Amino acid sequence: MRQVNHRLYVILDWALWDNEIHEGVVDFLQIHETLPCILVANRQTFHGINMRVANSPQRMNILNEDGHPATPGEYPHLAAFTTSEYELTFCVDDSMPEGTFRLIYDSHPVFESGDEDLDDDTQALNTDDMGPIDNVIPLMA
Repeated sequence: MRQVNHRLYVILDWALWDNEIHEGVVDFLQIHETLPCILVANRQTFHGINMRVANSPQRMNILNEDGHPATPGEYPHLAAFTTSEYELTFCVDDSMPEGTFRLIYDSHPVFESGDEDLDDDTQALNTDDMGPIDNVIPLMA
């Protein structure tokens, strides 16, 4: 049987986008007692994240498909957010408001294919059967 838990968050401080995602994961774990495995946002939100990574010291933590740090001038297109304890696969849903992200635990995710406008490995996720979305939860840094 498919189990799906999800919760919506807002990025309040773009300079701390990665901390806000991590705080969302901690909040999600406390509420649902499971780690999310998917982060869904619209293309503009992902573009904002990619732009901040491209212009920050964090860039050295980004590995390309070969497992090497990105070279100077190589624009990052993140496809996941990975820590030693969890990994969030990035998925696109352009119906979401800019600056928001939804964390999801899905025991059997259904990914859509064939969207040629998606960046690199970012995927589309079929969310039609997830039911109503929780209220937007702003996280305080």
